[in-house]
Amino acid sequence: AESGNPLPFYDFDIVEVPDFKARLAPGWADASLRYAQGLTNSPYPTYNAADYTPVHNVYYMMRKYQEEHPDWFDAKGASDPGTGATVYQLCYSARGDQDSYKAMVQAAADEIIAVMVKNPDNHAITFTQMDTLQYCDCDACSAKLNTYGTTSAVQIQFLNDVDNTVQSY
Repeated sequence: AESGNPLPFYDFDIVEVPDFKARLAPGWADASLRYAQGLTNSPYPTYNAADYTPVHNVYYMMRKYQEEHPDWFDAKGASDPGTGATVYQLCYSARGDQDSYKAMVQAAADEIIAVMVKNPDNHAITFTQMDTLQYCDCDACSAKLNTYGTTSAVQIQFLNDVDNTVQSY
């Protein structure tokens, strides 16, 4: 380019392909956004655990247990940005009560298994936290936060226990 000639631009035939087969598109994404971001409604459908939404669905999946097991939910609740409804994160430690925790793990596994039985051709299931910045801050969850430095630790431990229960089905 020192001679004042423009730099050549070569015509490359490159297609960016993610290393995963499907990436779920949000319901609000139009066709052009889905194409531009490589999103899909997926040839590998996801289980909709809550029969409500494929993401941020844990409260909708578990709310039927809230009256009988208030210790399974954070005490404060928060506004769902999509609907404005008050939703709750799970207290993924069941306030530190081991018997209640085992029952919560079994209930979550039962919900997931029921969806799997109902949708045997689907390839994935979501069980995801609500889309708020509110997390349970009970003593047991706070102890996990202090030990591991993140609110996700108690969630990961819970989901591992749920997974072990589902896998034994």
